[in-house]
Amino acid sequence: MGVDTPSPRPACAVVGPLLYLTVTIEQEDGSSRVHLHPGGQGFWIARMITALGCQARLVSPIGGEAGDVLAALLPSWQVELRALRTSITSPTQVHDRRSGERVEIVEVEHPALDRHEANDLYAIALETALTSHALVLTAAATSLLDADSYRRLLSDVGAQGVPVFADLHGEPLDAVLDGGRLDLLKVSEDDLREDGWSMGSEAQAVAAARELVSRGVETVVVSRGNGPAIAASAGQVMRVVPPALEEVDHRGAGDSMTAGMVVGRLIGLSPIAAVALGAAAGAANVTRHGLGSGRPELIAELAGRVVLEEVR
Repeated sequence: MGVDTPSPRPACAVVGPLLYLTVTIEQEDGSSRVHLHPGGQGFWIARMITALGCQARLVSPIGGEAGDVLAALLPSWQVELRALRTSITSPTQVHDRRSGERVEIVEVEHPALDRHEANDLYAIALETALTSHALVLTAAATSLLDADSYRRLLSDVGAQGVPVFADLHGEPLDAVLDGGRLDLLKVSEDDLREDGWSMGSEAQAVAAARELVSRGVETVVVSRGNGPAIAASAGQVMRVVPPALEEVDHRGAGDSMTAGMVVGRLIGLSPIAAVALGAAAGAANVTRHGLGSGRPELIAELAGRVVLEEVR
């Protein structure tokens, strides 16, 4: 595999088709302040990968004025943007938090790529993955990257020996499972329920994880909100209990968990040790405002406090 960066840090390609601009109005020191941030699952995972010391290369389509702002903002988070400039206008989300509660004024709308733009996005994703140490697949609207493109990415990248990790559900997940061997899958209980799985109990999460392993995934982690996650690999199922911390903002914990597990594997940890690092990253994320964020020193400390219990 030819990696095109001189950096000693492992480089990870992150396919995040839905990248959007977040505008948040805050009340600070008696005045209204406006903050601009990138948003989207791919960005939040890339941000935590960077925080944990690896190099993140985010593959996303951008366009319009919001796309120009996003391109200018990404370097502030040390995330490398491998952008496809398109005819679409990147979505913008506006939140008002001056009251202390998050009030959504403008919600994210999912744009659509035409056939030629979708082909170009696939080409950028493939090239970025083949010149990186690993690939992370995240999902968005299939109007940006269709399910078959996910299948082809796993097949094409996996055939070249590049590890592939995923935080997916729905049609993209089904397609990926048809594409070949997946090194790691993180999926939430809520997403599985949305996809038609019977979920709600730990036993059902265990059954789902085992079935996904049987479909060609080396390690499956099913996150369960405030409950312990379930991690499964061939012949072993573990209950993942992170340290109990007071929650400031639960959003982004799952994406941080995915990023922590990816980094764990990139730096050579065993699958189980990588799961512990992921659980620690997710736990650290809920102690602060800011999705996909956390201090690496705290995450390292919390990783040693994650309890892994075998489920029989």
